[in-house]
Formats: sequence, structure tokens, C-alpha cells
Amino acid sequence: MYTVITPEQFLRQARKFFKKHPDLKPRFAAIFEALKSDPFQPSIGLHPLSGKLAGYML
Repeated sequence: MYTVITPEQFLRQARKFFKKHPDLKPRFAAIFEALKSDPFQPSIGLHPLSGKLAGYML
């Protein structure tokens, strides 16, 4: 199991977003759990970072 670290700014934006789109909360929760269990699953659809963040892991 991996640990996902979220900054406070992300949490504030997520709360605001889910107030407007409560129907997406279960889908987000499922993807977040999949990310915590194995971030390299192809079904998640992550891609390597580019630009200034190239080489960093999400």
C-alpha cells in the first residue's frame, strides 16, 4: 500500500469541486483507492511528467 500526500490547497479545491459535482465523488474515491493500492496500474491512466517536473513521481 502506498501513501498519497495531498497539500491543504488540494483538499480545499476538492471540497469546493465536490460541492458542485457530488455525483463524481464515488468515482474519485475508487480511483484514489486504486492509486493507493498500486499507482502503476494501466487502468488509472497516469503518464510520465514532462517539463520542469520531468523525472518526478506523482
